[in-house]
Amino acid sequence: MKILLASLIVVLSTHIVFAEPGGSYTLTGNEKSIEAIVKADMEQHPDLYVGEYLRNYVAKFKNENKIGRNKLAPGDILIFPDTRASLKAKGEARQRKLIGRWKSEWESEITAISEFKENGEHIYEMVVMEGKLTLTMFGLWVMEDDCIRIKDMKSKYGKTEKQGTKKWAEHKILLLTDNELHTQVEGQKVLKYTRIE
Repeated sequence: MKILLASLIVVLSTHIVFAEPGGSYTLTGNEKSIEAIVKADMEQHPDLYVGEYLRNYVAKFKNENKIGRNKLAPGDILIFPDTRASLKAKGEARQRKLIGRWKSEWESEITAISEFKENGEHIYEMVVMEGKLTLTMFGLWVMEDDCIRIKDMKSKYGKTEKQGTKKWAEHKILLLTDNELHTQVEGQKVLKYTRIE
């Protein structure tokens, strides 16, 4: 049965599936109103709605899902727009996923290990020709949206140490899972890493 969301008149279901900002909600046909869906979610996930007002978020929710312009039916999926708090929580979860040691092998004789420490330190080691040449760079890292920014503070090549450029390099994240990391540095070649720790 098709329903126009602007005039939902059915009783609120006793079984509600909560979604949280950034998630989705499947219409059951038992919803009382959009406001009731959002209010229930705000009560279930209060930390992710810090600083959000019900009326403003409902307007954002309706806009995101084009409610009022589309007819909706049970089974349709509605998206909960992100809030500042939910974006921050997602960013923190992504940063935790990045922490560890990652290995990439390329051009047959080069192995690169990139380590992202929880305290913001970054160590990058490039080993060429089975250890005959080793370059290690020490620096800092931060994650912003879909980008890892890395600043090299100093480097060590054999016994020679040099100051780094201290310029932030942007590594665009193309893929980040528990075990895979693909990045592209400022439009150059894509580097594919696998987690080793």
